[in-house]
Amino acid sequence: MLLVLVGVVGIVGPVYDTAAGSIEPIELARRPSVVGPISARGLVVVAYGNPSAISIAAYDANAHLRWKRDLPGGSFSGELQACEDLVYAPAFQDGVYVFGARDGRLKAHLLPRLADPTPLVVCTPERVCMRAFHGRAATVVAFETKRFRKVWQVEFPDQRISELTTRGTAIAVAVAEGIPELPHGNKLVTLRANDGRRLSARANPELPLEYGWDWLPPRARAQLSRLFVRREANETHYLEHTPIVRLKQLVAVGRGHYADAMLFCIRADTGRIVWQRDAPGLVSIVRVSDRLVALYAVPDMAYPDSAKRLDWLDFRTGRLLRSVRLGNAP
Repeated sequence: MLLVLVGVVGIVGPVYDTAAGSIEPIELARRPSVVGPISARGLVVVAYGNPSAISIAAYDANAHLRWKRDLPGGSFSGELQACEDLVYAPAFQDGVYVFGARDGRLKAHLLPRLADPTPLVVCTPERVCMRAFHGRAATVVAFETKRFRKVWQVEFPDQRISELTTRGTAIAVAVAEGIPELPHGNKLVTLRANDGRRLSARANPELPLEYGWDWLPPRARAQLSRLFVRREANETHYLEHTPIVRLKQLVAVGRGHYADAMLFCIRADTGRIVWQRDAPGLVSIVRVSDRLVALYAVPDMAYPDSAKRLDWLDFRTGRLLRSVRLGNAP
């Protein structure tokens, strides 16, 4: 059976030339103009701006601005992360900025002037880990989260690191050999977050979209299949969706970037659709308290992910509570 992922092409990852013994980007990723949203200590954090994400701001559950910081001379790029009281914000070719989640105070700037256009970063309460480069080798570098001193690094010679995720107290590193267009030898390596000790390494096959639904009850999985899987002849088409967000027995998920973009809320136990609403330009969703916060983008061909607004919805009913327009200022 042929599997086809249907969706909008996102940020192009970096391609590196290692022939000269150093890591130099051949083709830089497009700078995104919106990064996030994430939930951190009861706040929604988003990086935004036109045409690049030059500001980062946090709003509370009632859409009130709690803090805002600008990044003069640079822009945010990649994916925001939050653990405990810290927000980690990757920057375009400039490492990762660390902000206090409650007040936005700058705590640290890790690996400044890093050439990676879209730095990868993951965190645990005691460690923050980043993709970096050491000579010819792709590397995972870990810092402790009190004074942000480097505590370990693990190199992956002749391999590319395409993804970093957390699995409890471990860091999962997706690596492959070859060029990005023709990867081979895909592996998932797990490292102990505390000291970088290798725990396991196994083949990392590409998995269908439904694999990410395994934690849901069967009826909810069946409903997601109806909403996001299209089967035609011998082809299976998967529609790209937002993160799946849960509030008790309610599960929210969005179908974004399409002319028929929608937000859905379903019962996890029965799979019944509780509410749905049109969501043109939907980028992502996040839960804060009993609110569902949705980020939308301007349908601009030059900047397809330009930030437009954040909507606060009642999770249980889908009713619009508040809306904040984003641009160059909150």
